[in-house]
Amino acid sequence: MKTNFKQISLCDIYDDVKSFFEDDKPKFIELFDSFIDFSEIIPSSFYDHYYFPIDHRDFSIESMFCVIFLQKILSIPNTHCLFVTHLIF
Repeated sequence: MKTNFKQISLCDIYDDVKSFFEDDKPKFIELFDSFIDFSEIIPSSFYDHYYFPIDHRDFSIESMFCVIFLQKILSIPNTHCLFVTHLIF
C-alpha cells in the first residue's frame, strides 16, 4: 500500500495566508488565535510591569499584544480605526 504525501512549500503557505488576508479577514485572524500563544511569547517582566500599579486591568496583556500585532499586520493606522474594523468583523 502506497502512502501519498504532499510536501508543502513556503510558497504554498504564503499563497494560502495571502488569500486569507485578501479574501477572508476573519479567517486570517482566526489563524493567529489558533497558532500563536501570546502568553508564551511575553516575558514575565512585561507581566510584572503591566500589572504592577493595579492587580486587575480591563484588558489582559495578551489581548493588548494581539491587538497591536493585528494592527501592524493589517496596516490599521490608529486605534480608532482598529475599533471600527472590529465592529465590521
